[in-house]
Amino acid sequence: MKNLGERVVNLRRVKNIKQFQLANLIGISKMTLYKYENLISEPRATIIRNLADVLDTTSDYLLNRIDDPLPFEKGDAWLRLRPSEANLLQKMRSLPEPYRQKIYERIDYYIDNLNKSGVRSFSGNDVQR
Repeated sequence: MKNLGERVVNLRRVKNIKQFQLANLIGISKMTLYKYENLISEPRATIIRNLADVLDTTSDYLLNRIDDPLPFEKGDAWLRLRPSEANLLQKMRSLPEPYRQKIYERIDYYIDNLNKSGVRSFSGNDVQR
């Protein structure tokens, strides 16, 4: 299980951001970031949020609450999940790929059958025919 420091280092390397650059982007010193990455000290909540924003992840990932660094696509302005939907999506993403693929196929099948039966669109909880 990776800790916050390891996750920050890994994401920083994936994004090709040097330690001093990340420190500047979130408004702290390079030494402070070094201490976070090496578990010498713990960042405040605002720093964790800033790290998550700059590294395009979530604070839940940095805090080891979830394993997917990007559980939802950022930039999808339309994406507003209810807590139950977010919970379902996190459960889906925790499954091995073959199981997720089967579930996606079943959802597609179900939606295709609804469309064939005359369902034109979904609006909130309403189904328009």
